Amino acid sequence: MIALYQNIVGLERKLNSPVKERYADLKPQYDQIMARAAAALKNDVTAFNADASKAGVTPGIAIK
Repeated sequence: MIALYQNIVGLERKLNSPVKERYADLKPQYDQIMARAAAALKNDVTAFNADASKAGVTPGIAIK
């Protein structure tokens, strides 16, 4: 998805139909993966930090 996006952004001409179709094909999968990643950052890191804090490890993981 990143390579496709870079190719789209780097083009100085109008996108052709195959590029648009491929992007449309991959976009739902990309959105799903990014949602899972965001949930992992929100939930899993919070849980990890709580466990690390109980074990006496600080500061844990800080997401900026």
